[in-house]
Amino acid sequence: MLTAGLPALAESAGTSAPELGWWVHHVVLGSLLAGTIGFALGAWLVRRWASKHYHRAIHHARTKAREEADHPASLKTARTVQPPTDYEFKLRKENEELKQQLQQMNAQPAMQQPTGQVPSPKDSLPATTGPAKASAAEPSTAPLGSGEEILSVAEAVPEEPTTRSTARYAPAQETGFLRDNKLATEPLPQLPIALTINQEDSEKATFTLNPLVNQAKLIGDGLHHLCEFFEFDLPTGRIAAVSADAPGQLARQGDGWQVVSRARLLVH
Repeated sequence: MLTAGLPALAESAGTSAPELGWWVHHVVLGSLLAGTIGFALGAWLVRRWASKHYHRAIHHARTKAREEADHPASLKTARTVQPPTDYEFKLRKENEELKQQLQQMNAQPAMQQPTGQVPSPKDSLPATTGPAKASAAEPSTAPLGSGEEILSVAEAVPEEPTTRSTARYAPAQETGFLRDNKLATEPLPQLPIALTINQEDSEKATFTLNPLVNQAKLIGDGLHHLCEFFEFDLPTGRIAAVSADAPGQLARQGDGWQVVSRARLLVH
């Protein structure tokens, strides 16, 4: 029925069936040609963009390789050096304060003047020239201090300590490691560990129980958090007090102190 109606439609439109088919044929061909041209143009644009991006990536890689070959050390430093974080800045500030305290402590013995030296008679005589030399050579009639008095003055001078140490206080960590940024200079009651750092051998330190620790809080929290630092025997009854028995040993490791041997506690 549709085929039969085409001639009537063609006659009503004023065109014959062959002419209508010719127009339909050319419209289809035109559409296919336009689609083909559009597809080819799109493919060409994609290939051009991909080629440009590829050449740009190769150029960047070659430039980077050339810069690394010309300046390897500077590029490595630029990649590795990063701005310090707030935590690192805090650690550096604390290290600077510790260095200043150590320098002040080291400078104090040098600033003290020796009081046990007794000046010799030759040093106390004024320098003279000419005839005055003869009178200076004559024995002085002024009585000098006896040997016992000089000895008593020398004995009165206090002897300088052979070793200097620094006390620090820290919380009990579960890892058995004490970081420098956790150390305090005051014996706060919430810090159970007391360190003694020998300045002559800064790689070793001893530690024991802080004598000013809060006993009620220490016992109330339980003693199991001290196992990495202390050895102790728990009683069968109620715990009344905890005291130090024997010190433990620490060794310097990185940015803190590592337990070498645990300290001993007496649990009453």
